[in-house]
This record gives sequence, C-alpha cells and structure tokens, in this order.
Amino acid sequence: MSAKLCVVFPGIGYHCDKPLLYYGQKLARARGYEIVRTSYTKSGIVLNKSKLAEGLTLGLSMIRDALKDVNFTEYDEVLFLSKSIGTAIAAAYEEETGVHDNCRVFRHVMFTPLEITYDHVLDGCGIAFSAHEDQWADFEKVKELSRIHRIPLFEYPHGNHSLETGDVKTDLATMTDVMGHVADYLDGRLTVTAPKEDTPLSAREQAVLDSYALEDAFLRASAEPAPKRTEEDSTEAVEDTRRSYIRSMLAEGYDVTNIAYFIDESEDYVRSVMKEEGLTEHLLY
Repeated sequence: MSAKLCVVFPGIGYHCDKPLLYYGQKLARARGYEIVRTSYTKSGIVLNKSKLAEGLTLGLSMIRDALKDVNFTEYDEVLFLSKSIGTAIAAAYEEETGVHDNCRVFRHVMFTPLEITYDHVLDGCGIAFSAHEDQWADFEKVKELSRIHRIPLFEYPHGNHSLETGDVKTDLATMTDVMGHVADYLDGRLTVTAPKEDTPLSAREQAVLDSYALEDAFLRASAEPAPKRTEEDSTEAVEDTRRSYIRSMLAEGYDVTNIAYFIDESEDYVRSVMKEEGLTEHLLY
C-alpha cells in the first residue's frame, strides 16, 4: 500500500472536529491516509475581511512551524483538507514548498474558500465547496475564480460559511452530498484536468481577475477595521447590524476576542450584547 498523508488546515472558529473537517478526515482515514491536524494560536490570526492578507501571512508562519518535521517526500499521495482562511494558508504553503513536486498525487479539498485563496492555489489540483450566502466570501467571485483556475466548485443555495442553513434536514442532506463528492474525488471517480498554459481567458474571466486584483490591492493598502460607533451614527440600524454580526459570528463558532476585533469594540461590549440577547450560554472567557 502506498503511503498517504492528509494535512488538515482549519478555519479560525471552525476547528478540526467540526462537521466538514471531521467527516472529511474520516473519509481520508478510511482510505489509508495518515492524518496531521494543524491549528492556530488563540492570540494569533482573526478573520477580518479587511485584514485577510495579514491573517494569511501570520497563519502561514504558524503552519511552517507546525509542519517543519513532516517529510512530504515519504508519501506517494498528499491531501490538503482545508476550511475558510485555512484554504488560503494551505494553498500558499503548497505554493511555497512545492509539495506537489515531491509526491505522485497531490490534492486539495477546500471547504468555503476565500477569494485570496485563488492567489496561490495550483490550477486544476483540487475541488471546492461554497454557498450562495457565505458571509465571508463573494460567492460569484469564488465561482468565477474556480472556473479560471479549473477547480470544480460545488455550490449550495441558502448556505452560509459553514454550508449550513439552520434547517437540520437540509444541512444533513448537504453534508451527505458534500462527502459524496469528496469520496468520489479521493477514489478517482472525479477527475480534475489542469489547463493548458496557453489557454486564453475569456473577456469575462479576465475582467473578474482584474477587478479582484484592484479590490485586493485596496484592501491590502487600507486594512481598516469596521468603523467605530459615534454619537452621530449610533442609530438603531447600526446597532442592529452589529448585533447581527455578533449573532452570526457566534453561530460560526467565533469567540468573544475575535468578534470584538472584527467589529472594533471591546470584549465587554460584546458580552453585554450577548447577555441582552440571551446568548450567555455562548460566553467564552
């Protein structure tokens, strides 16, 4: 039997034992993959739309250290199983180290990738899963970038950044469908073909790349957090929006520190809102 390795790159609040990664690992383990799980320090990266490049850089430095003793040349097949910002970190790590050059088969399985992921991903070397209502990524851009980089994308209407809708039957059906595609990919029933180097981009594909590059440059240059409340703009609508962010991020598994960082408020403010909203059971100190 050939040696196989699966490296798991989680999200920030979406750790290795949450559903997509948990069942993804079970599929890999059942096929003979050795599992290596990675993580990020609590005081490290946070998921903030205006600081994705910074988060990627910091996360990548942590992964370099976590995987420094892994000899990828010992494996015939390597699988990078990733989620959210972990998809970008996995792609950047592979780009930097050239893991695919040292094994017979290299694969990415990317759950809810971000636009920045496609700055680094190896063309035609993986599959991805995304949802129409993903609050951390522009679904249409992810869809176009997947086409450009020849990454088959499986999409789910009404799902969020965890591919969930809140309806148990729908979410279980989604999980079953997702894992079916992952199994097919690992078993060779779903193949991905890399593009020819001279394949021209369509006008729309080039426009998407150009617009993404401009937006990415802007975000890297500004890297500004969400605006703080002032007496003038602390309207009911603004407050409702912040509370909505807090509820959404709690549902995604983010802790108080990350939520406070994202909305640029104190942790005490976040905790007070959680208490008012009856979310005290989620409090993480």
